Amino acid sequence: MPSISTFSGMVLPALIILGLSYLCYRAESLHHIRLRLIRIFVSRRDLTNEKVNQQILDESSLLAFRFSTGVKAETLADAESVISFALSKNIPLSLIGRAGRAFNIPELSIREKLVPRTWQSPILFIIAFGFFIPSTFFASLSTENNFMTSLKETGTKIWLTADHVSQRKGLFKGERTIEKNVLCTPAAPSDVTIISKWPSARDRDILCELFSEPELSNLINEEVKAQRRTSIYLAVLLGGMSVFVFILMMQGFAAQNLAQRLTRTNLADQRPVIPKQRKLCIHLSIFGRRRTSEH
Repeated sequence: MPSISTFSGMVLPALIILGLSYLCYRAESLHHIRLRLIRIFVSRRDLTNEKVNQQILDESSLLAFRFSTGVKAETLADAESVISFALSKNIPLSLIGRAGRAFNIPELSIREKLVPRTWQSPILFIIAFGFFIPSTFFASLSTENNFMTSLKETGTKIWLTADHVSQRKGLFKGERTIEKNVLCTPAAPSDVTIISKWPSARDRDILCELFSEPELSNLINEEVKAQRRTSIYLAVLLGGMSVFVFILMMQGFAAQNLAQRLTRTNLADQRPVIPKQRKLCIHLSIFGRRRTSEH
């Protein structure tokens, strides 16, 4: 039961907030939220002015069109003209919406300057991938219970907990992990050559001194919490930048596709219609009469 209440109290509100945020981002307006707030205090019966009611309905219809298609029409007249244009050119409205600012809605034409070149898409993919990799690393780091730090005196990089220490190579764990009891216990002469490789004698003394501190566990817990907060922030930031660049890349693909389809459609419209040549046929009847016709 506690897990269910925790899920209902944290995850469901977060999903509702994300849904409302996506609605506002897609429609680029807070009209739906403002309308719901108005309904709380003002009922439809209180709105007696027909023009006001019609304006609210028109605004709702326009934003529903923007949300469903992605076409950022400013007025209902723009929306109707875009629909007629898409039907005449046999182009899906979703493609126009995905093209974004590359399509000029008032003029019903493509903005050539905003259509990306072919070589730009791979560059955007590399940038998006470059943001995605560190975001996944920081996301995994946010679940780590070890504290990433280094010894100030020797500069040795380590992962530290209250009961063991691990090697650190850059941002990743090394091959060896030593428990506190093993590290701070005098080694046998036969093990000196093996253990002396890592950590060094000075590192061993510093770590044993740290492990003897009674407040070490609380200190590491506080540092791990701060490390998790930083990792979550960086993961969200880099992940958001990766998604943003990926969306730009997909808009570029849509703009290129839309420009190509409009070019083919315009060429087909400009192609002259050549009338079909008719052949003169002579028909002979069994009664000796000749009859001509065109086919």
